[in-house]
Amino acid sequence: MALEDTVKLPAWAENPIDFIHKHQKALESEYVSSHLHEWIDLIFGYKQRGKEAVAANNVLFYITYEGTVDIDKISDPVQQCATQDQIAYFGQTPSQLLTVPHLKKMPLAEVLHLQTIFRNPNEVKPYIVPSPERCNLPAASIHASSDTVVGC
Repeated sequence: MALEDTVKLPAWAENPIDFIHKHQKALESEYVSSHLHEWIDLIFGYKQRGKEAVAANNVLFYITYEGTVDIDKISDPVQQCATQDQIAYFGQTPSQLLTVPHLKKMPLAEVLHLQTIFRNPNEVKPYIVPSPERCNLPAASIHASSDTVVGC
């Protein structure tokens, strides 16, 4: 029996291609794009552990978190097997990569303005990076003129 014969599509999907197309369209939507930072905060960021995770109702079983259990140090073979099964069948929480909120995507109008500094130097406006200590940027602000771009 082929896979397509065993998967029942929801009523709103005409066929498997339509199902994928609608999901792709949703994932690439402006709404999802403008809220992606919230998902990053939950999965990889500061809301993955601790009081921020509790406040966001984002708390998982303790052994799913990286570094909480050393399987080699569990002396009881039954407990060791149970722990390995928990990880194998229910998974582990991804590594926490960020400890501060992820920056929200900039609105399209602001992004287009940033691109204009190179195309139309007469329209130059300074762009100050909000919270530069939280960004992986070499400069806190960018100033451009018709012949130079300066990071400060």
